[in-house]
Amino acid sequence: MDERGDIYFYSAGNNFNVANKEGFLRIRKGSDQWDADYLFNLSKTTIKGIGKTGQYMIKSYYAGNGIVYSCVKVTDTEFGILKKDFQPVKIDIWNKTIEKLDLPMTDSNGSFAITRYKDFIVFGMTCNNGTGYYTYNTKTGECSQTPVVTAVGVPSSLVAFE
Repeated sequence: MDERGDIYFYSAGNNFNVANKEGFLRIRKGSDQWDADYLFNLSKTTIKGIGKTGQYMIKSYYAGNGIVYSCVKVTDTEFGILKKDFQPVKIDIWNKTIEKLDLPMTDSNGSFAITRYKDFIVFGMTCNNGTGYYTYNTKTGECSQTPVVTAVGVPSSLVAFE
């Protein structure tokens, strides 16, 4: 639920196989019906900074004010469990936009851990230049190019304590 009281759902095809039938749906505050005027299909939205569309996302983190952070599978890559074909992105569900973050691409196994820690969005990722936790600074826009904390195995979960 966002700050306006609207409820958003993300849905993709069975096992993420039907990319053109995925996206965010909404139920407006005070209603119990799907908003017929709202569908945000990621696979039909060009990712700013890449110029390509994505197919789907696996996990996400809602940061507030309509902003969702996730890793989106880039459409023009071949399927492969260990291929680096997921791009970390900033998704604006209010304005229906997707923007590439200057973080390295990861594989589907490295797209499960995303959370906030202070001013940082932390992504657990398996990338060509290291496996571990990468950061995006929400205040400065700075992105780590190598893990700030390395991990052995898939960094598939993350809980932040302050």
